[in-house]
Amino acid sequence: MCDRDGVLKNFDKTVKNMHPDYEALRSSIAADTTVPILPELTDFVFGLDPDAANEHMRNVKGPFMLLDYGLFRGSNIFATGGSNIDFMFSCIIAMPGNKRKLDPIEDALWRNTLLAYAKRMLKHFEQRDKNTCAVNRMLNGNFTITPVDPMILLNCIGWDVSFTKNGSAFLF
Repeated sequence: MCDRDGVLKNFDKTVKNMHPDYEALRSSIAADTTVPILPELTDFVFGLDPDAANEHMRNVKGPFMLLDYGLFRGSNIFATGGSNIDFMFSCIIAMPGNKRKLDPIEDALWRNTLLAYAKRMLKHFEQRDKNTCAVNRMLNGNFTITPVDPMILLNCIGWDVSFTKNGSAFLF
């Protein structure tokens, strides 16, 4: 989705990793020659540890994507085999906060640019081709686009594209 180097920054080369698929995944991403959908994005931030994600975002210099896994909610999961589950997921496209305050014109220009990136991402999700990852194929429910709250996200500006898939078959 974004610049390959931005994704590779998430791999820690200084630690011996125990998961058997770790090196294969890193190598696969490093060798991938497909053109990114949003090459303008310089970083890709994700993870379930908010402190680690915040630390990563403090080092981001340009536009970035932050994946925020929301929640799984369901009923009778065992009886239905997981077919009655709601899934929430956010994809935030933002620009890091900086020490200088943006004037209203630059702020508006950045917001328009970042919104164009979000729209390009949504257009790609609609294509549903074989090169779209499995998570993207799942996200055919509702979505909302809201401005990022700079007070919550380290003074960043941008857009939060939140997806909700309600009650359709979702298998673990």
